[in-house]
Formats: sequence, structure tokens, C-alpha cells
Amino acid sequence: MPASFRSLSELLEKVEATRKRLEIIDLTANYLKTLDWEEIEPATNMMVGRAFPKYSQKTLDVNWSTLTRVLECVSEFDRSLFRQAMAATGDIGSATKTVLEHAKTK
Repeated sequence: MPASFRSLSELLEKVEATRKRLEIIDLTANYLKTLDWEEIEPATNMMVGRAFPKYSQKTLDVNWSTLTRVLECVSEFDRSLFRQAMAATGDIGSATKTVLEHAKTK
């Protein structure tokens, strides 16, 4: 059965929540064992923040405008909450997560 993006994101949240190196290794190894052979490379690329294979010259070219439109499409996007979350965390991923956790889904 193909792995879901949700299972990958749940793994990464667990990894983010721990500072124990051996626990991170165990979590990641156990996750990789559940994948089909052809899923391993894309999953590891996503884990290290690379959306495309190493040999690819492609880039995502996601900018603030694109991200804003995506958030507006999937939720009742609150720009002020997003600005506050960005100021507090300095991380676009964390700010997006905060917005989505507090927003109504469309």
C-alpha cells in the first residue's frame, strides 16, 4: 500500500519533537521500512527538504503570493495571525501550521 503524505508529516513532527539522536534514527528507520521500494527516494528527499531528485534542476518557485493564495483556497486565511506567527517563529512552515490550526477549513 502506498505511503501517505500524512504518514510522512506525522513522522517529521515526531522527529521535530525529540532531541534524542537514537530515537530520531529509530523513528526514521521504522518509517522507511514501511515504504515500498520506489517510495524511499522521494520520501528521503522530502525529509531533507528537497522536493525533487538531486539530478533535477527544477525548483518549486513558491513565493509569498503563491503561499497566500494556497492558504486562502484551503482555509479562512487570517493575515494578521500569519504575520504574528512569522514574527514569533521566523519560520514560514511553523507560521503556516499555526494559521491552519486556527482557521476554519473551506
